[in-house]
Amino acid sequence: MINKKLILIISLVAAALIVADYTESYKKGIACLKSNDFRAAVYHFDAALSDCDASDKKVRSRVHLRLGEAYYQLFKAEGETANYFTAVENLEKALLLSDGSSVVAEFLKNIRYENRDLVIPADHITRSLANKKAFGVEPTIDLIINFDLNKATLNDRGIEQAHQLGRALSSPAFDGCRFMIIGHTDKTGTDAINDPLSYNRSETVMKFLISFYSMSSERIIIKGKGSREPRYHGDTKKDCALNRRVEVKVLD
Repeated sequence: MINKKLILIISLVAAALIVADYTESYKKGIACLKSNDFRAAVYHFDAALSDCDASDKKVRSRVHLRLGEAYYQLFKAEGETANYFTAVENLEKALLLSDGSSVVAEFLKNIRYENRDLVIPADHITRSLANKKAFGVEPTIDLIINFDLNKATLNDRGIEQAHQLGRALSSPAFDGCRFMIIGHTDKTGTDAINDPLSYNRSETVMKFLISFYSMSSERIIIKGKGSREPRYHGDTKKDCALNRRVEVKVLD
């Protein structure tokens, strides 16, 4: 029979080796970031994520933050949009694990604003909602679905984003689920203008999903919140641009 004390020692040594592996990989990732070798940085931060203690939220948050940074720098260097969305997914995980770190939140805010014209693909929408559910957080995503100025008519970019939403919500991952679609405006304009505008825009998205993706109206609830639930509470151009959005929630 193996001595219990020996088992404890072996466990402690194994844990120490894991920490050492994580630390070494993390340091290599940082060095690669500093030298602008972003692909190598991704490789080492991925290794650090595999080697770190899965129960240590603080460490995992730190690694996801750096992994997000590495993928974002790779996106800026090479222009591959898939790297941008992978960066966002890692930063979202870092935010969830850190219980809302202001540093991570500000980083996410800035890169979302810089890349607000990118259409978010269906697979990213699906993964983002699934990740939040896995972390025990309400599955919701904010999309910049563009409309004509002060109207509820989708423009070309809005149509493209609505198609990606339709592909995501009509996928097998959400079979049997119901959704809430909520329109939001920025602070400009009065409630008398913003409230019906936000509702009409959510209704436009619902009708689009019904028309193009055969989704039942019984699966979709729509609301318009006007400017009452901003994502960001400032009055800057950046805040206003990100507050004009369509929020999608998975209800069950």
